[in-house]
Amino acid sequence: MSLLFTNDGVHLASSEGVLKFHLGTAYIRLQALVRGEIDPLLRAAEAVAGDRVLDTTFGLGRDARVMARAVGVTGQVVGIESSRALFHLATQGLKQLDPDVEPTRSSGQIRLILADAQSYLQTCSANDFDTVLIDPMFDTPTTSDRGFELLRVVANPTPLTEAWVHAARRVARRWVVIKASDSQPWFSKQGLEWVPSNSNAGWYRAPATT
Repeated sequence: MSLLFTNDGVHLASSEGVLKFHLGTAYIRLQALVRGEIDPLLRAAEAVAGDRVLDTTFGLGRDARVMARAVGVTGQVVGIESSRALFHLATQGLKQLDPDVEPTRSSGQIRLILADAQSYLQTCSANDFDTVLIDPMFDTPTTSDRGFELLRVVANPTPLTEAWVHAARRVARRWVVIKASDSQPWFSKQGLEWVPSNSNAGWYRAPATT
């Protein structure tokens, strides 16, 4: 597995194919924000300028880059990625953003850390971040993104667990926002409620632990 630097951006090459670091569906979401529309993730997080956000499953950084636009130059997004391959792809990719599509003053607010998400949460203080995001890899693909299958090859397959959400609620000051294909029996115990949206994704949120 290796990184490729081309005129078309940064790519991760493996025996399974080539995975490109690009906005994908986040491009549509960012353009909608420019038009004044509300993104379902931002609505669930009640994101405002100056927020500190922890994205525990950075991946290709699409949710993080939408959040970075919302929190602005006074805020910060910390991204956690446990896959070394994805971490290096994203690190290089963030350096080569197209300012005409995604202003660097917004994406420059992203700090990327190579770590296990649940282990990192244990090192954080209570209420360390305004919002904590969790978007684990689904068992069954739910997207038509052409690079999704390649992403599944290198991404961490750890499923969403109650312990993960519980740890995130301690670290959050306002909300823990998760993306899940279906509700689990323990969701109500952790205060997770479905957030209505027009998105294909299933968004849920739980309040911070008081």
